[in-house]
Amino acid sequence: MSELEPNRAKLAAAEDVDERRLFVWVDGSAGLASMSLRDADAPPSDRADLGDGIDVLWVAAVDAGRRPMAASVLWRTESRAPWEDWTGRLRRP
Repeated sequence: MSELEPNRAKLAAAEDVDERRLFVWVDGSAGLASMSLRDADAPPSDRADLGDGIDVLWVAAVDAGRRPMAASVLWRTESRAPWEDWTGRLRRP
């Protein structure tokens, strides 16, 4: 959730938009966060409070073992809504 704050003001200031989305890409340089996402069986059970400025949050983890690199996890949530696991919808070459 620490990625939300640097982007919140920018997204809140966006005008003439229907939805403000933040996409957080977690790669291997994030160490424990990347491993935790990669090894998770499901998205968090806790609902996220995204606050003002962010309507939808997407979180993806990279699978550095694949070439070309691809996401190994893709989760989505809206404020105070359950997390959705979109991983199965990823296209695999």
